[in-house]
Amino acid sequence: MFCVHTQKVRHLVGSFTRGMELPAAFSRLFADHGIRSGHVDLAGQLEGFSLLTEPRGVPLVVNTPALILRCAGFVADVDGKVSTHLMATLQVPGPAGPQIVGGLLVSARLLSCEFRLDAFDDVFIVKRSDPKLLFPTWADCFTETAGAPDRQGPVSLDAAPAEPETESPILVSGTGDASGGSSGTDGFALPGAGDIVEHFKFGSCRVQKVDSGDMLEVWLPSKNKARLSMQVLTFDLVGEDPDGTRRFLARPIKHR
Repeated sequence: MFCVHTQKVRHLVGSFTRGMELPAAFSRLFADHGIRSGHVDLAGQLEGFSLLTEPRGVPLVVNTPALILRCAGFVADVDGKVSTHLMATLQVPGPAGPQIVGGLLVSARLLSCEFRLDAFDDVFIVKRSDPKLLFPTWADCFTETAGAPDRQGPVSLDAAPAEPETESPILVSGTGDASGGSSGTDGFALPGAGDIVEHFKFGSCRVQKVDSGDMLEVWLPSKNKARLSMQVLTFDLVGEDPDGTRRFLARPIKHR
């Protein structure tokens, strides 16, 4: 389970110009306002749309106006690109009166639409597509703080305040406790406090501590604090510095 606490939220409201297309309209909005994570709600009317109701299915294409009853989704990094996957419930005209359809909104041509976007500026959500599922799944999530010495460090719910790492790293004892490295059930080494993790997305991160055995509390290159889930990453030990600091390459686990 993923659960993080965001303290830096921007609330954006607005409307799209008639004739704009989804998802291109949202991609432009995210780029113009520097949005990488958040939650969006869409209301109004569509001129036409395509909707996916089951994984690997053929999208339902409708070229008649549709009323949006509910349309919402998270903004996240999905397979390396910031985007949103919207789950929609729509009302369309039918032979016997209005009909209700729902599913994943693949594309749409906008007639009269307004939005509310909550941008989480201190949270980064990473998702991965799964061909067996209609909706991408969460793969990683972390929060950032400004990292100033006179402010509390982590903003995650269960993390304690911490100061930046000192110049002398804590050597890993190999006992597997919260302050040191450990070995997985297959015998491979896992990072511990003081080690360097080369994250596939965020670069060189220094481990502050291992929390509850499956969460790495790290300092990012930007000097911000982050929490990374070890359940969705594989770690390869690629070297050790003269001072004992181990270096790991972190990659996402590939789901078959």
